[in-house]
Amino acid sequence: MNGFSSPSYFSCSSCSKELRFIYSNCNWITCSQCGFLTERNNLHESFPNKLPGEDASFIQAGTLGTWRKDKFEVTGRIQFTLADDSYVNWWHLAASNNSLWLAESYGSMRIMKEDVLVSPVSTLEVMKPGDKIKMADKGNFQLVSFSVALTWETEGELPYRPEEKKFMWIELSEENNSGYDVHIFDRSFAKGYLGEDVDREKISLTKIRNVNGWN
Repeated sequence: MNGFSSPSYFSCSSCSKELRFIYSNCNWITCSQCGFLTERNNLHESFPNKLPGEDASFIQAGTLGTWRKDKFEVTGRIQFTLADDSYVNWWHLAASNNSLWLAESYGSMRIMKEDVLVSPVSTLEVMKPGDKIKMADKGNFQLVSFSVALTWETEGELPYRPEEKKFMWIELSEENNSGYDVHIFDRSFAKGYLGEDVDREKISLTKIRNVNGWN
């Protein structure tokens, strides 16, 4: 599978634990001992961080699956905590041809891929739940909600880290089980993600973990 590279080793700048990169398309690694997030560069720059709290997810780093005939492996996750105290896990997937995300929240899952955001932030900011917007050739989407992400924690290996701990999160949906998420860090910087709802069987997940004794 593409996405693997010869392992690189160095020590965590916070606790000195040995860190090891496995995936070539990942640039950040979380120390499993202290939680510090370290970048893959000559300086090994670090970012204060905490490990995600315990939850009911059956996904873990190392979980395998298939999406549209493309095999993938879970490298790590970002766990976002929202203003209403709910959380969303974004698991990064190292795939043969893509770098994808599996968004997981209270039993629902959606495969997400970073997308060029064509709608200006100023247009999205004035929308109300129920309003519709055409996202270029992606379809007509309806605004579901505005949320505020208050913080995030990480584990494993990731391609990047979010720009800020706190940001605006806009969720849109379409009738054909697809969705579009927009993360707005400020008016000059936002990221869009196009997604499709999936279930465990559709993406053939294996190497999952037991949760409280359940298979």
